[in-house]
Amino acid sequence: MIKQMIINNIKMTEDRTIFGLFETEEIQNRLPTENNHFTKPDVKESPGEHNKNLFESFSSLSINYFKDSRYGSEDYFFDETDNEGSSNKSSKKDFSYIINTNSTYKDSDFKIISKLGSGSYGQVFKAKHIQTNKIYALKILNKPKIKKENKSYQIYVENEMLKLCSHENIVKYIGFYENNSNFAIIEEYCPYGDLSSFLIENKRNLTVPEIQYIIGQIIICLEYLSTKNIVHRDIKPENFLITDNFTLKLIDFGTATFLGKIFDVETNQFIDDNCLNNERPCDSFVVNKENNLQEEKDKVNPVYLPNQSFQIQSRDLFKYLAYPFMDVENERIENKNKHEKIKQQKFAGTAEYMAPEIINSKKIGYYTEMWSLVCILYFCFTGHNPFSDKTEYLTFQNISKVKINKNFYELITEEALDLIKNFFKKDPSERIGYKGLKHFDFNKIKSHPFFRIKDDSISIAQIRASLMSKCSYYNKRNNINTVNLNFNSSISKFEECKNEPNENIIKTGLLKKQSPYYYYDKRKIVLYDTPRIDYIDPEKKILKGRIKLTKKCSAELIKSNQFKLYTPERTFVFMCKERYNISPWVSAINFAIEKYG
Repeated sequence: MIKQMIINNIKMTEDRTIFGLFETEEIQNRLPTENNHFTKPDVKESPGEHNKNLFESFSSLSINYFKDSRYGSEDYFFDETDNEGSSNKSSKKDFSYIINTNSTYKDSDFKIISKLGSGSYGQVFKAKHIQTNKIYALKILNKPKIKKENKSYQIYVENEMLKLCSHENIVKYIGFYENNSNFAIIEEYCPYGDLSSFLIENKRNLTVPEIQYIIGQIIICLEYLSTKNIVHRDIKPENFLITDNFTLKLIDFGTATFLGKIFDVETNQFIDDNCLNNERPCDSFVVNKENNLQEEKDKVNPVYLPNQSFQIQSRDLFKYLAYPFMDVENERIENKNKHEKIKQQKFAGTAEYMAPEIINSKKIGYYTEMWSLVCILYFCFTGHNPFSDKTEYLTFQNISKVKINKNFYELITEEALDLIKNFFKKDPSERIGYKGLKHFDFNKIKSHPFFRIKDDSISIAQIRASLMSKCSYYNKRNNINTVNLNFNSSISKFEECKNEPNENIIKTGLLKKQSPYYYYDKRKIVLYDTPRIDYIDPEKKILKGRIKLTKKCSAELIKSNQFKLYTPERTFVFMCKERYNISPWVSAINFAIEKYG
């Protein structure tokens, strides 16, 4: 009786927004039963408030972060070696911190089940802990490559950031170990893939409540990170994994930092991020062709001195004149180089989801994270990024000028479009929720009309069930047969992605496709006479994307084993092994375009 009264009271007083539904579900989960009682909810810190204890936990860590290999077993994930980066070559410690994981894990404790994904520095595996039979995700990173590129600090940052976080929408950290060739981070296993794959599978096939639910979870996650004073700096669909009941889990904290801080690899500590705002505009990451040309002219433009028959470069003027100003010039160059090194740490994230302040080397904050979230909102409705272009340079230019792709506005609801237009502002102070560099009003976003629930009968359970029914991993695991397979569906056989009864396959085979992040993924390529190209993950049997071919498209051979496919929207790059000839693909694609396009 008491339980029903509480539920009725909640229904009468709740705010009919997606966040109201989240809160209702949370309260219902805390309702007393026969075996439990009310528990006082945890006290939440004010969003954006600086947490000194958390920051001091980083500063108090002592020496020997990466010790000599603790386990002598041979590496079975990577067969490549790098003598320069080998830890056996020198006993010198290359880092001044230690990961205090209290873990005794080692690679022999795990049995690899399957590969989940790969990236620039390693791979992720589904693995079983032999002693407990529990399933985990093993993030195996190539130690020699990481050390060679001076990225070891990212391992430290990711481990410590994950240990500081405990939230439903952040992947659970289990432990860490290393061997001669790899670093390994042990994390919670999320069985249903990542949000990016889900959105591609369900392109333009999501309802408004489903999009509200997805975006709402991400906002709650970012709001929690603000209480920890953490800025993730790489918010994108690929970094959200899906677990039971379609709960999103944020991963990949390697580029995360504290608000107002930047990690200095020379001193191995977080320092105040206050040295970049005074730099000239030409020092920004937005490439300005005119400035570049002028700088090149300055470099080669000779300086003529009176009564001299030779020419010298302007940058060598102080050296030839032997003036005391040379010391000043050296100090200026040294400071500039230091700024450039710090800038490299500041310039983090993925191009399509970067905010203008990152590209222009300005201060970042929670308004920067929210920019990435609004990009995801646009993608949920349209299946496209609001600023992506044929090249990364053009993408950066679009972001810097806040030049939104308006071709898909008709696919976005009026309320969502209002949120998008009112947040995509170059000046952060003009964005919804801005409260200064160190604060953000998340309630301002959460109260936006887009998040209102119009159907009074809808519930979180219904939304979750609907989303899970569209999740290919869930359908496969539960033997749910999908009908009328199309671009938005997963496939169990490559041929099943055909939509039209008279559609025929012209050519099919395995190639490597360049991702937007410049590494190559193995894909099953299917060329149809529609004409179109489908590219499919051959391991997960998932349709990753579709390229519609028209007369405006063309394929061009770049190397004997590489070609580019030009479309009005973007350029795709495909390649095969060097000993193979990829030109038959170019001929087949151009033939399909010419005959059927």
